[in-house]
Amino acid sequence: GGQSAALNAGLLSTAADVIVTIDADTIADPRAIGAVRQAFSAEPQLMGITGIITPQCAPTPGGRVMQWFQTYEYIRNFLTRYAWMQLDCLQLISGAFAGFRRQAVEDVGGFDNACLVEDYELVARMRRYAGERGLDWRFRVLGAAQARTEAPGSVPAFLRQRRRWFGGFLQTQWWYRGMVGDRRLGRLGTVMLPVKAVDTVAPLYGLTAVALLGYFLATGRFAVLGPVLLVIVGKLAIDIVFHLWALRQYRRWVGDPGRASMPAAVAALLLEPL
Repeated sequence: GGQSAALNAGLLSTAADVIVTIDADTIADPRAIGAVRQAFSAEPQLMGITGIITPQCAPTPGGRVMQWFQTYEYIRNFLTRYAWMQLDCLQLISGAFAGFRRQAVEDVGGFDNACLVEDYELVARMRRYAGERGLDWRFRVLGAAQARTEAPGSVPAFLRQRRRWFGGFLQTQWWYRGMVGDRRLGRLGTVMLPVKAVDTVAPLYGLTAVALLGYFLATGRFAVLGPVLLVIVGKLAIDIVFHLWALRQYRRWVGDPGRASMPAAVAALLLEPL
């Protein structure tokens, strides 16, 4: 029946207050479950957490390259979640290693097997449920709850995964479009979801920009390309400085001062737009 059906079967088989979802290709750090239990015990309003996940690929030449690239992508993604959490706007919780209050998940109807990304959709449904009923449900990303997961080791596998993720993102955004601007959801409805609504059409902006740059280059319109190049270089410089600062914050957050490499982070940042 798929992952959602398996998770729902697990829900029916336990009376535990807190449940942890973990993918078959994910290995949690020995201290991770303890960190999850401690977080839920300390905060009765806490309904969902996501751990810090590090990608791992097969030890082949191509796999090592893909692991290097995805490592820095994951770092940025989890820092983004941490930032949204500061505004009480965290919506993306990775089902590969996550914790939930069992009763809250049951109250909203469990996991939905019709969605391509059941973890993202579940939290959207929980957020809507809490907003409509005035419930103080909170969601966290825990630096102390860490896990390693098997990541795509080739470009085709990587693109298949990301196509599914983005398709599920679009699917969830459409299903819950009524949450955009909903003041009952607090800053999630008035700040975060409007930003995500713009994100849904970001690929159209990107493709249009690439097409225009190609056209200007082919027609020799360097008077246009010059200023554009300056803007791109300026943006990259700002991105690099910010990303290096963010990497230092990440190291402090996960308690590992040697995690990742500054030069490799810069190289990954320059490669990602391609």
